[in-house]
Amino acid sequence: KMRIEVGYGLEGTLTDLHTKLIIENDMVPAFRAGDFPGGISKAVDDMIMVLEGNPEELEARGKRNEQAPFNADDLFFAVFISIWAIIFFGSIAASVLPPIFGQKLGPGRYRWLGMTFEPHRRSSSGGGWSSGSSGG
Repeated sequence: KMRIEVGYGLEGTLTDLHTKLIIENDMVPAFRAGDFPGGISKAVDDMIMVLEGNPEELEARGKRNEQAPFNADDLFFAVFISIWAIIFFGSIAASVLPPIFGQKLGPGRYRWLGMTFEPHRRSSSGGGWSSGSSGG
């Protein structure tokens, strides 16, 4: 985390917008590259430029570097929906496509893409839950 503290006398000249642009365009890229002295030096140079009455260049540079903010919630939602859609549509495809494109092996059995597909069959033994009792 980083911030630029501006005293009362400079609040009108070195605004929050300017300090935000200085942090995003000078300090963050240099700090990520491991160049801490260079980031601080660039930030001080830009502060001096704004205090001398030339904030237009800083604002123009900020508009050139403007990017859409990264939102982790949007990424999570997109991944969640993608996984859900793959499972849902994949299960539908696995039940519909083998009879169309697969090789018929027997009643309700198909071979497609190296896999054998067959419907679920109920066993005649009743199945279901066990009573849990056993001799012993």
